[in-house]
Amino acid sequence: MKIVENYRPKRIDFTVELETNCAVPVDLGAFKKPEDAQKFINDNFVAVPKKIETNRFMDDYEKEIVRSRYVNELENELPVYKQKLKAALLELEKVKEIEKKASETVKACMNKIEMLSKEVKQGIAEINLDQAFTWEIAYSGNYYYFTYMDCRLQLAKVAQVPDHQLSDIFNATEKNKIFFNSIKKASNT
Repeated sequence: MKIVENYRPKRIDFTVELETNCAVPVDLGAFKKPEDAQKFINDNFVAVPKKIETNRFMDDYEKEIVRSRYVNELENELPVYKQKLKAALLELEKVKEIEKKASETVKACMNKIEMLSKEVKQGIAEINLDQAFTWEIAYSGNYYYFTYMDCRLQLAKVAQVPDHQLSDIFNATEKNKIFFNSIKKASNT
């Protein structure tokens, strides 16, 4: 399988819904241009641009790439290390040091295979979001990070506001609270 440099899935889905019990919508709508998303944020929130790292789901292509890496380890690397281990055990009295190195290599290879396997099963990858298109919105004791991606303004991450910052952001949260309450009222009608 050919690995595509700087690959990016056609659709990015963040894991924020799995990680938190969210008090805000995970999607604030579709916007044709980043400028439209910026205007929407400015009109409705007190928000600051933030560069953050968050988690997203892997697509099938990415899972296949990781899977091919651990299959390569399993089929090509592990047998070689197992063979070295067998040879070292036969000459255990003469070559104690060789046996030790081969055992460590097999263990490292197995750990790597296990780690790669868990990564595929979890199906989550980190993504760095561009500060120019990602905003931090304080609301209800949390920071909600929305990003403009794929012509959508989406909730990408939720983080609790540190205690030492709570008093500093009180005024900003009032405008944000008004907007989110209006969304809740509109969805209830």
